Amino acid sequence: MTTLYLARPLGGTPFTHPKAKVLLQSAGLDFVPKAIDAEVIVSYNTRSLLPYRMLFPWKKFLVWTNEPRFDRNFSTPVALGGLAKTNIMNVYTQDIFWNNLHFLGSYHFDSDNNLGLDIYKPLKKLRREDIEDFHKKSIAAVFSCRADQNTQLFKDGINIDLEQLRIQYALAGHRRGLVDVFGKGWPAGLAKENSGYSFEVKNGTQAVSWWDRKIAILKAYHFNICLENTAYGYYCTEKIWHAIVSKCLPIYYGKGTKIYETFPVDSFLDCAQYRTCEELFDVICTLSLDDYLERLNLCIHVYNDACRLQQGQIPQSIGNAVTRIVAQINGA
Repeated sequence: MTTLYLARPLGGTPFTHPKAKVLLQSAGLDFVPKAIDAEVIVSYNTRSLLPYRMLFPWKKFLVWTNEPRFDRNFSTPVALGGLAKTNIMNVYTQDIFWNNLHFLGSYHFDSDNNLGLDIYKPLKKLRREDIEDFHKKSIAAVFSCRADQNTQLFKDGINIDLEQLRIQYALAGHRRGLVDVFGKGWPAGLAKENSGYSFEVKNGTQAVSWWDRKIAILKAYHFNICLENTAYGYYCTEKIWHAIVSKCLPIYYGKGTKIYETFPVDSFLDCAQYRTCEELFDVICTLSLDDYLERLNLCIHVYNDACRLQQGQIPQSIGNAVTRIVAQINGA
């Protein structure tokens, strides 16, 4: 039996997911409450492991995170300051996500929380009469603004950060009267509502989850700017799926993301295909209702096919995640 100590709580990971923990234990990994008693110490980035690496340089260390900005190492293992090597499992080592469906029907393998995406409820194909006020070409942007922070992240000389790009699109569209902005951190008076992740609204005495509120907001719009925060292979969160289930045509970023393994070309609007924000908005302004419907119905078709696939795949994904962790620890 190999003993593990979690240096941080690691919520929403296989180390805390009930079914995954059972599989880990059946594979010979067990959890201990004290670092000194563990053979392997686990956390979500190298910085939080530094004190343990100095105290216990003979132990094994593992970083596991599904957030692309929690750990920015692009290879494994790493050795910092001449201390013990640390094995890395993150978005960039391709150990965390291996397809584009991870957030469809479950939140980090937790199928009890489907983030408002019911994989057992297929969407209907849209018709012309289903689309109202298309001449307005309304667009929603629902995400936080961190324009005052340096979020750049370079891989092989290419900045794979998308936070600043999606802010640029939101602001450019807002100036043209096309985009309504929702979320935290925007300049005073710009956002219509402080919505999005970690934000709940009260409906009487009932709290409405951020994802249900987001979907309710999006249903009033034709398009949704839904870029991820980072462009990397298989890092596809709930954002594009929320747009589709809300009957919005996604404005997404496809370059370097492997999203076209799931979506056909000319389905969502791909920011990477346009030189400027203005060029994209010019295309939107001239987009016909027939072209819009063709694109959105392609997205709906992808969504329905992906939901059918996910119905039998979520339990298998838990097993795959555990298998990768066991292989990493045993091979470290």
